[in-house]
Amino acid sequence: MREMGYKLLLCLLIKKRMKMKKLNLGSIILTIFLSINVFASAELRLNTPAINKGDLAQFTIIATGNDVKFPIIVDIDEFKVLSTSSSQSINTINRKTIKRFSRTYGFMPNRSVTIPEFEVIVDGRSYKTQKAEIKVVEPEASKDGDNHVFELKIDKTNLVLGDSTKLSFIIKSKIGRNPDRVRLDSLDIDGLLLRRVGDAKRYIDGNYTVEEVEFLLTPLKARTYKIPSIAAYIGTIVSADFFADLEWERVYSKSFKINVEPLPAGIANFGNFNIRTIVDKTKVKANEPVNLTLEIEGFGNIDDIDKFSLNFDGAMVYSDETDLKHGMKNDKYGGKFIQKFALISDRNYTIPSISFRYLDSKTNSVKTIKTDEIKIEVEVDPKSLSSNIETLDSSISKATTITKIEYKNNYLNILFGFMAGALCMFALLKFNFKRTPKEELPIEILIKRSKSDKELFGILLPYAKKDAYIDEILSKLEENIYKSATHNIDKKKLIERLERYFYLSSIK
Repeated sequence: MREMGYKLLLCLLIKKRMKMKKLNLGSIILTIFLSINVFASAELRLNTPAINKGDLAQFTIIATGNDVKFPIIVDIDEFKVLSTSSSQSINTINRKTIKRFSRTYGFMPNRSVTIPEFEVIVDGRSYKTQKAEIKVVEPEASKDGDNHVFELKIDKTNLVLGDSTKLSFIIKSKIGRNPDRVRLDSLDIDGLLLRRVGDAKRYIDGNYTVEEVEFLLTPLKARTYKIPSIAAYIGTIVSADFFADLEWERVYSKSFKINVEPLPAGIANFGNFNIRTIVDKTKVKANEPVNLTLEIEGFGNIDDIDKFSLNFDGAMVYSDETDLKHGMKNDKYGGKFIQKFALISDRNYTIPSISFRYLDSKTNSVKTIKTDEIKIEVEVDPKSLSSNIETLDSSISKATTITKIEYKNNYLNILFGFMAGALCMFALLKFNFKRTPKEELPIEILIKRSKSDKELFGILLPYAKKDAYIDEILSKLEENIYKSATHNIDKKKLIERLERYFYLSSIK
């Protein structure tokens, strides 16, 4: 009986121990389960499932956990990420603190794109976001009848390279719904140059008040251009209590194409032009400059006229920088091209005809226009320094011949000849070789009085190509005047060089 009691007690102890083991195993499993964050997750949401072309597309990656590492995203399908922003929130669920992190990415695609999967690390574990598609659609253009209408109005859609056309930006608002502020998207297309022309125009057209801004559109390349639909942002003041805010409405223009044909080979200008040359005088003294002005005037790509090179035998030619006056006249773009030259010579010469070729806008054929030849008469001054020196040399030569005595064995003749020679030498020394104070040449006075590089350049211009040092000074002066150089000109050395030049010229 006692033995049976021991056996029963032993069985009870074994069952209790086994129950405790099960309890410990369950506690371990529960502890492991609780150590895992059941709320950890990562997902991708589209802020803009569909956008108009030119709008900003956005998507957000949201992750829940204590420690989150977002991916580094540089571009989406070759479209650069333009903006990122981050936020964080903390919530409590069943006494459990839940942290939520989000990061938003913005980019501007011009076609529909698929956002790929991204890896997000949450509390040490890797999660993959799902793929998503953003559709890009052409915006619907505004039309007559809407409260606000935005139009791009172009004069010509078929052009030749070098031609320009007027492009107008027009905002129409129904009377009584005038905007308080207007913003326009920029029209920035590679190969097209836009220049604003004049002030904005305001007028009434039917039930609309209209504001129009004109631009000159110039293609820089021969090809077909697509002008996209662009947006105008219409701002209206909205009052709320004591505060005022702007409420924006976006309206779009229509898209269109421009076809630009190339110019014929060797032709760079298109339009309708006239050409002429003007001189300030046709009769000058030797080495006196003649000022020649070349003018090309008309309508077309006046900006693209290249600087002319005028070289011909018989005169030295110096060219000034070109000047351009341009603008709109009678709804056409044009202006006047001006280039000035200085011509110098010591003999008569003829300024040759200057020609200019372009594609004529009226006949659509290549046209050549020319200037007339201009004859320049040069007067030679007989009273030059060299002639004075030659006269002096001649007088010395004649005087010296008096002292030439033919030798004979007649002492009386020798004595007479010696006395005559002595008298002649005394007369020459007294009257011809008497030292006089140095007098400044007129050019020396002009050089000393010159107050600018341009003034000094004009003084030295008649002596161009006659002395290497003077040419060097002219070159430096030209760089100072036209290239903003800062060469220092030593006037004292320049005057000494000119004196040497005049002396060498006189003894030749």
